[in-house]
Amino acid sequence: MLRRRYREFSELHRALAEDFRLQGPPLPPLPSKRIFGSSTSPAFVQDRRLALQGYLRKLCASPEFWQSDALVRFLDADTSMLRMQMRVAGARREWYQLALKGINKNRSRFDLFLPTFT
Repeated sequence: MLRRRYREFSELHRALAEDFRLQGPPLPPLPSKRIFGSSTSPAFVQDRRLALQGYLRKLCASPEFWQSDALVRFLDADTSMLRMQMRVAGARREWYQLALKGINKNRSRFDLFLPTFT
């Protein structure tokens, strides 16, 4: 089972629209991101999941779409793991950058008290 964020479905839709803009079958519409209700409620999550599954079924019903590089990459488990690792690495990098900014900002304070501890 692959997990995808709505943003990834949107990126797939954009890539397919670009690849098939001049010729090919009509692209099925991407389900709306917002459906009335709380995005954390089980009913909302279930409705969105079913709508996105239907979208993927329509794409896979067309040989032009299911043979496209964009859809193959989207459905590839290795790509899924790589994206997750990149998100984690990006968050970690941002945390380190914030920590370094804090250290550099307070360096003069550290230098002031350093002789006290030596």
